[in-house]
Amino acid sequence: MATEVANLSELAPSESPKLRRRKLKEQAKLPSLEEILQSLPQEYFEPNTWKALKSLGKAFCFCVISVVAIMILPWYILPLGWIMLGTTVAGLVTVAQDCRDNAFTKNKFLNFIIGTLCLIPLCLPFESWRNQQVQYFRSNQFLAKSYFWWTTSLWQWITSNFVPSSEWISTKFIFNAFCLYTFIALFFPLMVYNVGLWGLCKYYLIPFVICHFWMSTHLKVEHIFASESSDIHSWFKLQFPSWAEYLSLNLNYTYHKSKISKMIPSYNTKEAYVALQDRWSDCLQEVSLARATLGNFVDEKLAEKKGVVQFLSEVNWPTAIFLFTTPVIGIYGILTTEFYYQTYLVTLFCWSTGCVGITAGYHRLFSHRSFDATGLLRMIVTFMGTQSFEGSVFDWCLDHRAHHRYTDTDLDPYNINRGFMYAHMGWLLKKRDRRRVKADISDLKKDSFLVWQHENYVPLAFFVGIILPMLVCGVCWGDWRGGFFIAGVFARVMIMHSTFCINSIAHTLGELPFNDQRTPRDHFLTSLITFGEGYHNFHHEFPYDYRNGIFWYTYDPTKWVIALAEQFGLATNLKRFSSEMIEKGRLAMMQKRLDEKKKQWDWGTPIEELPEVTWEQLRAAEQEAGVLDSECPEGEDVETVCEQRAKANRYSNFVVVNDIVYDCTEFLDEHPGGRGILQCYLGKDITAAFNGGVYNHSLCARHVLDKLRVAKIKKQ
Repeated sequence: MATEVANLSELAPSESPKLRRRKLKEQAKLPSLEEILQSLPQEYFEPNTWKALKSLGKAFCFCVISVVAIMILPWYILPLGWIMLGTTVAGLVTVAQDCRDNAFTKNKFLNFIIGTLCLIPLCLPFESWRNQQVQYFRSNQFLAKSYFWWTTSLWQWITSNFVPSSEWISTKFIFNAFCLYTFIALFFPLMVYNVGLWGLCKYYLIPFVICHFWMSTHLKVEHIFASESSDIHSWFKLQFPSWAEYLSLNLNYTYHKSKISKMIPSYNTKEAYVALQDRWSDCLQEVSLARATLGNFVDEKLAEKKGVVQFLSEVNWPTAIFLFTTPVIGIYGILTTEFYYQTYLVTLFCWSTGCVGITAGYHRLFSHRSFDATGLLRMIVTFMGTQSFEGSVFDWCLDHRAHHRYTDTDLDPYNINRGFMYAHMGWLLKKRDRRRVKADISDLKKDSFLVWQHENYVPLAFFVGIILPMLVCGVCWGDWRGGFFIAGVFARVMIMHSTFCINSIAHTLGELPFNDQRTPRDHFLTSLITFGEGYHNFHHEFPYDYRNGIFWYTYDPTKWVIALAEQFGLATNLKRFSSEMIEKGRLAMMQKRLDEKKKQWDWGTPIEELPEVTWEQLRAAEQEAGVLDSECPEGEDVETVCEQRAKANRYSNFVVVNDIVYDCTEFLDEHPGGRGILQCYLGKDITAAFNGGVYNHSLCARHVLDKLRVAKIKKQ
């Protein structure tokens, strides 16, 4: 083992984990997981009835305690009860996994019954779930590697319920389905009847989502970290908080079950892992919860290179907390606040004005100077954009001008090549030194009003974005609570994510009609979400045009607002790229795609590559064609004679059209008019006859002829 540790220390720290594991296997020849587990006492593999009952009882008791806690806790501590219940239900899934592998008890039928009962609260059919583990492993692995890894468990739930295979149909499958749908038919109506829709969310749906978060984290480690490793590092410990490890019944211990012949029950996995650490520490691997959850979202490389502590120190915590808590607060307010239609109208108004403040003000006016605005209009759009909580005009325009200058490069603040979620909002979660952002906003700093907005941004944002909507709703119709939660907080969430979609969806979904060198795309649906910013390919190609949708009917509300402001004299000098420049860009891309498509087909030998011949050479070739039927003269090289005959045959049945020589030997019998007609023209220039003297041939005929060309007439 000392040799193994020495070899491990010799590996270069810059090498990837996968390469290091391969070198470990080659140099130290570490044992496989099967060999490692054979060193464990047999008792770790044996199902223990007492431990199984204890594990099941613990899960049941904590479920009851969690439900009671949710019943009695005040609203502001409810999240603790939800997390506790969701984590405990994840423990039931741990038990079901043991039952799936027949490792929970020694009795297979009892494992089936327990597994069925554990998964019924999750509306998951045990037999279908067990069978789909193999069939849908690849699709789960693909999802686990994406930025939507947190939906892996939900996808597994969907495939188990709605994508069954006919091969799974059995008595057990039917029994599972009967139990599950009986539960659904009784449970949900009774829940809604007794506690209402909010009660259903409070006691079931929210803990259900939290349970799937833990399960998705477990599946991500199982599908990515375990699958990327060799047999050496096939046992992983996901570093759950101790309370989560306890409530989830050791869900965080996972290993390649396909690589071993015996399974370890979940109630023994922690003890087995500790026992292996003394001897096989180099063969075990721990994965931090931060790496498993935030690694993809912000920058996994940072977590790998600098460690978890350094990674967490790089997080912009005020922004992160704001971005993740405001949706929760807003949804809570919607579910618990009395309905006033006036409040929702104010929310819609705030969302609309906030989006226009960003798109017309921050973006097209200040970032791109697409039009000139009076002092009044500049103040209006500045206040409208301030309510969005997206920073001052200085901060926003600095990032955006850098984005246009360095699109899709490492200097692009929200570079889509670093991932969809990174471009959407992940870039905001990292601390950044704005002094390193390479863009010029000196023109904006000359505006004293924008300087004042920058210096007082935080109080201005809270007043315009939170306090003002709350005052309107509270004073006018007494809905102070709705004014805060819905018109205040939730409207900010809508504004922010509408804008964030410009950086993510507008660089992912749609077409590239003007330029395909960069990622911005045009799509109508994106425009609906982003108040007209969905025609993003056009915008990046013609950035200072005040329009995104160039036609009057294309959905671009921001364009219409600016045009309306022009009618009232508030906006002037609206900038447009000429129709000629726009059409040139569009036609250039059409030509590029056409050229790429043409490369897929055989258009014959290019004319510039054809050999040049004279009419005298063609006549001589005709005369030599007769030697093709004769035998090879004695003393002559066979290959030389064959080459001469092939060249002579090439020009034996030729026609000339527009000074291009075509070999019609193989086409004589395929000519639509018959062989005889074409033979009349062999050896002649038929340009006039081909182009209308006898018959003006179709494009198809000309394409057929292109594949027959063999030479071109040499200019005298």
